[in-house]
Amino acid sequence: MYPPGLNVKATGSSRARILPAVTFQVDLTNCDREPIHISGAVQPHGALLVVSPELVILQASANSGAFLGVEPGAVVGRHLEEVLDDADVDALAPSLAPDAGPPINPLRVISRKGRALDAIVSHGAQGAMVELESANADELSFAGFYQHVRVAVGRLQDASTVAGLCARAVDEVRALTGFDRVMAYRFDRDDHGHVVAENKRDELESYLDLHYPASDIPAQARRLYTINRLRLIADLAYEPVPIVPALSPVDGAPLDLSFAVLRSVSPIHVEYLRNMGIQASMSISLVIDGRLWGMIICHHYQPKVVPYVVRAACDFLSQTLSWQLAASERADLTDRRTESEGQLRRIVRELTAAEQLEQGVAQNLRAAADADRGHRRGADSCRQGVALRRDAVRGADRGADDVAARSRRLGHVLDRAAGHGLPHP
Repeated sequence: MYPPGLNVKATGSSRARILPAVTFQVDLTNCDREPIHISGAVQPHGALLVVSPELVILQASANSGAFLGVEPGAVVGRHLEEVLDDADVDALAPSLAPDAGPPINPLRVISRKGRALDAIVSHGAQGAMVELESANADELSFAGFYQHVRVAVGRLQDASTVAGLCARAVDEVRALTGFDRVMAYRFDRDDHGHVVAENKRDELESYLDLHYPASDIPAQARRLYTINRLRLIADLAYEPVPIVPALSPVDGAPLDLSFAVLRSVSPIHVEYLRNMGIQASMSISLVIDGRLWGMIICHHYQPKVVPYVVRAACDFLSQTLSWQLAASERADLTDRRTESEGQLRRIVRELTAAEQLEQGVAQNLRAAADADRGHRRGADSCRQGVALRRDAVRGADRGADDVAARSRRLGHVLDRAAGHGLPHP
């Protein structure tokens, strides 16, 4: 069985809302070629800035002015200090340098209009990207983040099987995020998916043990899931917000959003989820040795914005789960290898014993053959002896018959002699 929404029925083609230079007419026949990493737009629950090494804003999403408290269209070309607090710019600057290491996200910043924002930094060939999301006072604090993750990791460590690990993981992710449904998918060698664990609202239909084909996740989406492990769609009814200018002033190409957390998603994927009645979703990749082993999929039936710090907790949990799954699979492989080696040793012993048995049987057969030949020779000798004895008896019988015959003839002669008056000798 396959999950609802698999058979997406497009009523004609859907046009991805992306920049004119890379407009792609996408439908079910060509979605595997859709350039989803250059969608040219972001989701509206955040804003995006592309910043040069000199901290000048090169590109921005069309809604960035609203987030920063400046006039729409007045963001591009400004220095970062003109839209953010000076202290925050100083704090951000080291992470924005071209040679900066992995950034520590998020960083809480304040706009010039006093709005608290979470800044999420990533890097690409076209500049550093700063994505801004609203910061809420009641978000999970660092202390709460640490406590939740510590407890969740401890519970994962209590599980000893792949099934147990996945079941614990969906429980912990749902507890952290509050999604209506959380599932763990596992991909087989051919990349077909299987729902192996689920935690959901009681009244919802279960998707546990359902399957779907590998073609449901195109190759380019699978690649993005591998390099950017977490993806949130806060409201499937959203209108994508374009990035301006459309082409990067650095190289004249569309902006690569592979590492952006706000990247607008494929309209085919949106339609797929809408067919399932979903209004918000989040996916967390489980990557082992560079391969997409599986995913944790979260569904909600109302729009849902998940704060970045909560998503970071889920991402860390997924990495921990991936490590433990890899260790569990390697342990299983070691056990299977040990079992196979044991079976091989038993087979060798049995073959050796069989060879020895075969040699013993051959020796016994040769001895039996020799004995049989001896018996045949003895039997032949016996038969010859019997024949000789039989011949001797027959000879003796013939001799006795001869004597008796001569005796009878002599008796006849004597009787005739007596009859003619001849004296007996």
